[in-house]
Amino acid sequence: MIERIKSYLDSLNLKFWTLVQLQGSRDEIYTVGSEIESIRKVKDSFFVINVFVDHDNYTGNSGVKLPFRSSWEEAKALIDKSVKNAKHIKNPFYRIDQEKYKYQSVNNSIDVSAINHLRDIITVPNSVDLSSSEYFLNNFKETFFNSAGNSYELERGSIILDKVFLSKDHEVESQFMLEFADIDHVDIDELVKNQAKFTVDSLAATLPVTGRYKVVFTGEVLENFFDFFRFHALGSNFYNKTSIFKRDEKVTDMDLTIHSQPFIKGLDTRPADLLGYPMKDFVVLENGVLKNIIANNRYSQYLQIPFTGELGNFVIEPGKLSYDDMIREEGTLVVSKISTFSPRELTGDFSAEIRLAYLNKDGKQIPLKGGSFSGNLRDFKEIFLSKEVAKFNHYIGPKAVALEGVSVAG
Repeated sequence: MIERIKSYLDSLNLKFWTLVQLQGSRDEIYTVGSEIESIRKVKDSFFVINVFVDHDNYTGNSGVKLPFRSSWEEAKALIDKSVKNAKHIKNPFYRIDQEKYKYQSVNNSIDVSAINHLRDIITVPNSVDLSSSEYFLNNFKETFFNSAGNSYELERGSIILDKVFLSKDHEVESQFMLEFADIDHVDIDELVKNQAKFTVDSLAATLPVTGRYKVVFTGEVLENFFDFFRFHALGSNFYNKTSIFKRDEKVTDMDLTIHSQPFIKGLDTRPADLLGYPMKDFVVLENGVLKNIIANNRYSQYLQIPFTGELGNFVIEPGKLSYDDMIREEGTLVVSKISTFSPRELTGDFSAEIRLAYLNKDGKQIPLKGGSFSGNLRDFKEIFLSKEVAKFNHYIGPKAVALEGVSVAG
């Protein structure tokens, strides 16, 4: 089918086309307590086709997802419809080079034995009961072709761990679910112990006192913590005039260095972008200065700026402070679990309900819950970053991030 699709796309006299075959497998283990309830394996395969056309000084594009078992008649009809749709899209004209490239080899797949090994090594602390577990191992193989004659294969995997704990003293349920692409550098034991501690500590937690605190953010809070900087560094947002940043100028007083690293292990690891342009490492922010606007082929032409390629893994450079030193100061509030945390990408405002935090008081960590914290990333002059690194979901960066003077409402 692949060769037939490629031949048909070539016959249509398009500006450009890409074809991707995605083959996915998912191994699933479900437990009740520590006993296995069921084991499943799911497989799926499909094609993704994107076509590009020039018309009336515009460049139009359209895509289609083609089920693997489609007949040729169905495939041809969907391609024809996609070409027709592309001719109605009016993006300002941009070039797509028909060049041949060599790609860096990337294979981040995870062997199926890892899911059983993970289940075997996890020990549930005596302070809690394990209610249920879910383990998902996802592996994807991506085979890419384009009209310039380029091709590559990418294999990558990730493990999703979902556990629900119950306190032995009262019916308090605590759940955590995280996805890991770099399983070798994740301290699973620490995660489980912390979650068990959170479950027990939530029983004794009290409401925080309203005020301003040095707040240390950890865990799930961090995944979207730096979205503001990603948003305003994107070439599409410069073009649409929604970015407030300027290249080669200091965009924050905080000492932040952020990289795009597409080849390290992560959920955004890949050798090339959606057109087939090779990915590369580049610096986004360096000590608070915007060094590069994230500009793919299209937006580098629109903005007439250097091409960086698409964004790979968004990596925040760690600091020099140990986590223990960051939380030691009297009156420091360590936020561990929250409600949904989605900082406003456009403005930098952030807020969330506190599900569990710890106040350092008289040398003890006092559990707190309820109330909320809020602020705006643009208002802070200084940021404290741990030297320890965390990798989960789409986050790669310091294990802990601290800001002085965060508003907390009890």
